[in-house]
Amino acid sequence: MDRLAELAGFKVTLAGDTVGSSAKEAAASLQDGEALVLENVRFDARETSKDDAERGAFADELVALTGDNGAYVDDAFGAVHRKHASVYDVATRLPSYLGDLVHTEVEVLRKLTADTQRPYVVVLGGSKVSDKLAVIDNLIGKADTILVGGGMLFTFLAAAGHKVASSLLEEDQIPVVQDYLKRASDAGTEFVVPTDVVVAEKFAADAAHETVAADAIEDSSFGAQGIGLDIGPDSAAAFASRIKGAKTVFWNGPMGVFEFEAFSAGTRAIAQALTETEAFTVVGGGDSAAAVRTLGFADDQFGHISTGGGASWSTSKARNFPASASWTARQYPPSSPQAGRLPARQPAGRSLIKTFWRLRDFVYERRFRPQALHRGQLENEHGPRAGHYPPAEAGLDLSDAKHDYSRVEVAVFPPFTDLRGVQTLVQGDDLDIAYGGQDLSQFDSGAYTGDISGQFLNKLGCKYVLVGHSERRTIHNESDDVLNAKVKAAFKHGVTPVLCVGEGLEVRQAGTHVNHTLEQLRAGVAGLTSEQAAELVVAYEPSGPLAPVKLPDRRTHRRCAPPSAPSWPRCSMPMSLPRPACSTADRSRPTTPPPS
Repeated sequence: MDRLAELAGFKVTLAGDTVGSSAKEAAASLQDGEALVLENVRFDARETSKDDAERGAFADELVALTGDNGAYVDDAFGAVHRKHASVYDVATRLPSYLGDLVHTEVEVLRKLTADTQRPYVVVLGGSKVSDKLAVIDNLIGKADTILVGGGMLFTFLAAAGHKVASSLLEEDQIPVVQDYLKRASDAGTEFVVPTDVVVAEKFAADAAHETVAADAIEDSSFGAQGIGLDIGPDSAAAFASRIKGAKTVFWNGPMGVFEFEAFSAGTRAIAQALTETEAFTVVGGGDSAAAVRTLGFADDQFGHISTGGGASWSTSKARNFPASASWTARQYPPSSPQAGRLPARQPAGRSLIKTFWRLRDFVYERRFRPQALHRGQLENEHGPRAGHYPPAEAGLDLSDAKHDYSRVEVAVFPPFTDLRGVQTLVQGDDLDIAYGGQDLSQFDSGAYTGDISGQFLNKLGCKYVLVGHSERRTIHNESDDVLNAKVKAAFKHGVTPVLCVGEGLEVRQAGTHVNHTLEQLRAGVAGLTSEQAAELVVAYEPSGPLAPVKLPDRRTHRRCAPPSAPSWPRCSMPMSLPRPACSTADRSRPTTPPPS
C-alpha cells in the first residue's frame, strides 16, 4: 500500500478481510482524508451468489463499514454489467455516484446508442456467435453496417449454406444467425461477411496456409481438414473501406488468430483503419484491446478503448446495467452538468468505492495441492470434493496473491462442470492466469458417453489439458498408447497437453522409477512432430499412495527429470526437450529446465 499511498497523496490501509474483524477495526479507525482497501470481495462466495438474500446480507455488511451518511461510488466499469453484491446490492442501499472512469465509459456508450453519428459501422469478431448474442440483438436496427469476422464468421457462412471444412462452427447457432439476417434486412441493417478467408492446415503458428474464397473453403489444398484462421486480404480491404466512410465505429473482437503472426493481418488491417478514419472510434475492450496493443498500436490512436469487454458490448445500452437505476435515482438532478458524478464535497461519512486492481505481486494460497511446473506454470488441482465455488475461488487466489509470479504462468484445472465458470471469471475480469481440462477423449466423436473432446475444450478457451494424471493411469487403467492418442488429440484441437508421468510406491521401492518414468515419457511422445514436442508440458507426478505419503525428495526429482534430456534422441524422431515439471515435493522454487 506504500506505493498506492504515494500516488494518492494520503494514507492507505489494507484490510486483511472484506467484512471481518480486520476490516471493521480498520474502518472504525479511519480518519478524514484516509482510505481503506478491503480484501478481494470475491473471496466471499456471497458476492456472486444468485440468491438475492445472500447477496443482500453481504451488501449490508459492506454498507455497515461506511458508518453514518455513507455513499457509494462505482468506478469499476468492467463489472457494472454484473449483478453482484458490491455492484448492484450496495448501490441500492447507499446514495450512489459514478466515478470518473465509469462516467466516461457510460458517455461513450451513449454516443453509440443514442446520439450516434451516421454512418454507424460495427465490427464484430471473436470466436463464437454465442458470446455476442446480446450485442448483435441490440445492434440490429441501430447500426447501419455490421462487419463480421473472427471465428464467428464461419457460423454466418454456414447459415448461408456454405461448407466451412474444420473451421470453428456453432451448428446450434445457425438458426439464430438466420433469424438475425432476416431481421436485419427488415430493419435496414446490413451484415457484411468476408468474401475470402485464410485457411490453414492446422491450428498452429507455423501452419501451412492459403487464401481462398469464403464460399469455397473446402476447395483449399487442405480439403475438409482446413481451418479458417483469419479474414482474407480482399475482405480486410473492403472492411477498411467501410470504416473509412463511417462517422462512428465500434469494434469488438479480433478478425483472426492475431496471436499468430501469419494470421494477424486481418486484425491489423482493422486496427490501422480505425487509426486513419476521422470517425469517432471505440475499441470494445477485452480481446480487441489486447490485440491493438499486441500489434503495436498506442491507445491514443483510437477515440476510446473501453476498460470492460463484457460490460461494453454485452448489452450495448448505456443505461442497461444492473446498478444503473441506483445511479440515477440518488444523484443530482438530470439538468445538472454534474449529474451522475461524485459531488465535489462529500457529506460527512465514508464512501465505499468499487474499483479494479491490477496488482502484479500476488499470493498463492493453500486449499488445493499445488504443483510448480518448469518454465513458470502452476497447477491447481480440484477433485470431485471441491464443490461449486472453490475452483473460481482458487483462480482468484492465484491472481490476487503476494508472491512474484512475473516469471511464472499460473493455470487452474477445474472439473469439467466448472470450466465455463472459470472461463467467465478469467476472461470477464481479464485475469492473468490460464485454465485447462482435467482430461480429454482421444476420439473426436462417437458413442463415448461422459468423455470430453478436444474440440469442446478448445471452444471453452482452454489453453491446457491434463493427460495421464495419476488417477487416470492407476484407477482408470489408461495405457501409454491411449495417453499418446490423447496427447495427439489435444494438439489436433489446439490445446497444449500436460503429460503426467511418475511411478507408484512399488516401483519406487524396487528402485526402477527412473527407467519407469522415462518409458512413460517415450511412449507418450511417440509420433509427435518436433514442434509439438517443444510445446508439450511434462509433469512428474508420482501416483497412488506414494503421492500423499512418500513424496519424492529433491534428489529423486532430479534423478527423474534430467535423464529426460539425453533420452530424447532415442524417441524415434528428432525433437527439442518439452517443458518438464518438477514434483509436488519441490515447491520452494522451480528448478532450471535442462537445456534443449
